[in-house]
Amino acid sequence: MDKMLTYRDYARYSRLSTDEIYAQCEVDAFRATGPGGQGVNTTDSAVRMRHVPTGIVATSREQRSQLQNRLSCLAKIRAELERRGCPPKVRHATKPTKASVRRRLESKRCRSDVKKRRRTSGNGGLAMSASGAAAAVGRGHVLLAVCCALYLAWWALFFRPGSHIEGPLYWFGVVLILGAAACGIVGCFSAAAALSQLPGAEAFSPIPYFVAGVVAYLVLAFVTNRFFGRPITTELMLVVAWCAFECAVVGALSFVDISQQRAVVLYVLVGVLAVASLVCYVLYYRLDPWPAFYDGMAPLVSVGVAAVIIAASV
Repeated sequence: MDKMLTYRDYARYSRLSTDEIYAQCEVDAFRATGPGGQGVNTTDSAVRMRHVPTGIVATSREQRSQLQNRLSCLAKIRAELERRGCPPKVRHATKPTKASVRRRLESKRCRSDVKKRRRTSGNGGLAMSASGAAAAVGRGHVLLAVCCALYLAWWALFFRPGSHIEGPLYWFGVVLILGAAACGIVGCFSAAAALSQLPGAEAFSPIPYFVAGVVAYLVLAFVTNRFFGRPITTELMLVVAWCAFECAVVGALSFVDISQQRAVVLYVLVGVLAVASLVCYVLYYRLDPWPAFYDGMAPLVSVGVAAVIIAASV
């Protein structure tokens, strides 16, 4: 075989007669191996046939007769010539799907993150990728949602009008509030730690959010106490701290992981829920027992819903 053959060459050879194909072949006879008897491995009945122009090789050892094995090899060679002689199917260029484009861009971004961390890491180690850090932020918000659920259970147990909690129920409530505090602290710290591992996190500073939270707390504490007569309680600090924390999370994610449009939507969501929580905070002592009971639950539900939405968004 002196040149590269095309499907037309194979088709031309496949149209030859059996005798013409046989004349172009080199034939070797050898003794078959395997279970003996009836002339299978006692004579040179197995046949190896090579079609010289195309290089196709066929072997047959199924029959006890060398002639039958030769015919079998010829049939195999002809079948292979016919298969290679079929014209190839024309491939038409297709537009890549949106999912494939998204996967390719995500893969390129992950590779870029890895390379960047290799360049900037002093010990040659790899920091967390953007997708991994975003997933860790999501897990932190799942813990915040669990914190809200435990806090709601504690509130419903201790602050339901007319309830008198004693004995095992009291200690069960203590376990609930301690579990809520643990989940909230771990969720906030794990999300904050993951944000610090985001590629490009060095360009983001949470200090403005912290300062804004402190200023907002002082202003709201003065306004609600001075003009609305609302006693200052821990709930105001929790609402303001939650709002500042979530704004910092959305701000950090907007640098590397989520689009600006989604960041704006999350900012608006956090702002609306924070305002609603502040309204509930101001109205709490002005309501009757049962409305006040549900009024106190509303901010917890808002924080839990926001945590679930942010966890799903990242």
